[in-house]
Amino acid sequence: ALVVLGGLLSGKEKQFEVWRNILKSMKWSNYEAGNQCLEILALSYSCLPYHMKLCFMYLGAFKEETEISVSKLIKLWIGDDFIPQQDGKTREETANDYLRELIQRCLVQPLLPAHKQGFKRVRIHGLLCELARSEARESRFFYCENGDAVSRAEGKYYRRLALHTKLIAFHELSNSEKLRSLLIFPGVIESCVITVGHQALRPFSRAFCHAFFLFPLWGFQHNILEQLTSMQYIRVLELEGHERLACDLKSVQSNLNHLRYMSLRNTNLGEFPFPESNFPLLQTLDIRGTFIRKLPGILESLDTLRHIYLNWRVSLDIRRLTNLQTLHGVIILPNSQAERNLMALTNLRKLRFRTWRGVEYRPESPNGFDIDRYNAQSSMGNENHALAESLRQLGNLHSIFIMMPFASFQPITSDIVQAVTSHEQLHKLKLQGRVHRNLLLE
Repeated sequence: ALVVLGGLLSGKEKQFEVWRNILKSMKWSNYEAGNQCLEILALSYSCLPYHMKLCFMYLGAFKEETEISVSKLIKLWIGDDFIPQQDGKTREETANDYLRELIQRCLVQPLLPAHKQGFKRVRIHGLLCELARSEARESRFFYCENGDAVSRAEGKYYRRLALHTKLIAFHELSNSEKLRSLLIFPGVIESCVITVGHQALRPFSRAFCHAFFLFPLWGFQHNILEQLTSMQYIRVLELEGHERLACDLKSVQSNLNHLRYMSLRNTNLGEFPFPESNFPLLQTLDIRGTFIRKLPGILESLDTLRHIYLNWRVSLDIRRLTNLQTLHGVIILPNSQAERNLMALTNLRKLRFRTWRGVEYRPESPNGFDIDRYNAQSSMGNENHALAESLRQLGNLHSIFIMMPFASFQPITSDIVQAVTSHEQLHKLKLQGRVHRNLLLE
């Protein structure tokens, strides 16, 4: 509490009247156990600007004392429309400023690796996490369930729902059409029951079924994702880590016109759950750790798409995604359309791709990337030169990871490295594969 109070005072003007007003606002005579501590925490929260209060309350959706990905947190804030567009800044930069202000006020703790200057993860103290949840419940901002039961009458009035339940619980979502955000964390297992109207969602134990199915009370089986047809205002859908999400996914036609953030990472999905749906506002899509091979064509023309994380299996036409800031998990073949279109993505900040040089790529193979050797001597230099020219146009890159597997018969050459190291904003370069000896000498 004293650290939080210090963080509050550090942001105030160093004037006697300002500090005295803070002193007067405290009820120092309340000596009951923990009350003074809670008073200080509540005071620090009440002094936050409105937009910062929303961001702080959102932290209560995560478990206390756990590591929170900064990248994910920022995308969730933006997906829920908490971050305004400011002149000369991206929403991501504004959100990062908000997070740094929360850190300066000691409401959030950054986790700083010893070998790095920046931080990729943060943590919130248990008392502050409880404060965030308490304020969120009181204002009907969101409901976070981390216990053994949820009130049917209470849960349905919230616009945002975060579930961590491990024990038997019932989540009443009869008003799911008003839900804005649904975050189901990996803790929701086996015995949790979620009801949507007259239907009940039951994640079965791993011993019986590797899926997360929806069972109507009248006996028909439906996938959990089919219930999104009634969530017409849903903005954020977080399902990362549910390996049993679907065994036999059916095509779902859903009205997801307001969806901005969708994470299906580390699920067992073999098909994209909404092949016929429109996503006019989608900003973030994460399908890492899935077996999805095809995405809807509508995604290839979305000018709202900012961050896309693929699974090394999907072929995506990127030429119209000129507002992309993150492109992860894409395979760029030599002399391919993707290689030529890469130079159009001038807003890219983060790029992670795999490329095969001197080999033949076979997308129809069972594992998605089997290769057969062909004339390794043909157009080797031209292949790398074309890729280097495309990379040279990406002047806003902050981070790039180039993977050239050892099965590839071409090494990473100096022209590729020189193409990206000339970028002034680049602070992270990672190469994986065979490196040409001339590059080492240089």
